[in-house]
Amino acid sequence: MEEAVSRSQVSSQDTKIIIFTSGSTGLPKGVKLSYSNYKANKGSFQALLGLEDEAKIKFCPVVVNPMHHTNSTSITDWALRRRNTTLILVQRYSTSYWKLISSTFLTLSTQIQEEEGDNSTTIEEDGAFKMICPMVSRHIDFLDHLWNKTMKNSQQEEDESLILSPPSISTLQQLKEILGNIVFLLGSAPVGPTTVERIQKVRGRLPTVRFGSTETTLQVVGIPNSFSQSHIMSCFERGWEHKDEEGNLQPVFIYFYLLD
Repeated sequence: MEEAVSRSQVSSQDTKIIIFTSGSTGLPKGVKLSYSNYKANKGSFQALLGLEDEAKIKFCPVVVNPMHHTNSTSITDWALRRRNTTLILVQRYSTSYWKLISSTFLTLSTQIQEEEGDNSTTIEEDGAFKMICPMVSRHIDFLDHLWNKTMKNSQQEEDESLILSPPSISTLQQLKEILGNIVFLLGSAPVGPTTVERIQKVRGRLPTVRFGSTETTLQVVGIPNSFSQSHIMSCFERGWEHKDEEGNLQPVFIYFYLLD
């Protein structure tokens, strides 16, 4: 097999994968993406999420069917070829999704700390493990409903029967800290003030946003994790208000960040 592959005459412009659009402007269309497109896509993801060092950084994407545009599709394809990666595929979305990601993060991060023999730093401080959850704003609507239901049912903060978390997580504060360490990667639809407010409520941090790559796999819009929370918030606010950096009204809310 290796000999056959080495002799292949695959070109960078040959088709690697076909991704179907959502059909928001008509019937869904199958878009051919080349090996060159894929390489550009992988590079933009690594730069956006800070995952360039495959030897050091352990990566865990959690992908739910149906896969939402190229964020989920490309991450899945990429994860199958990346070192130090644990790929979790979920058959369909349900309320147990939130228990799954919180318990998985807790289990994997604990394992990593035990392997390294260093419990003095947190996973976030060390940067050796990243869990990415591609999703759409609708998932956050469900999360907000469950969070409010949990708050209503809890007579006090410590409640061992939290709707959103497994038995190993017994308080809302602990759950909030865990969700704050997981990257919520949103795409496919605009991310408005309500969605951002709901995400901040349950995890204390802003989401990561990436748009524009279904047809090209090129990252048209993305807010890097390296930005401060205040800088990310200012990006959102300028978009919602349709203003540029000088405060002038603009007809669109797209802002471009070029990643070297």
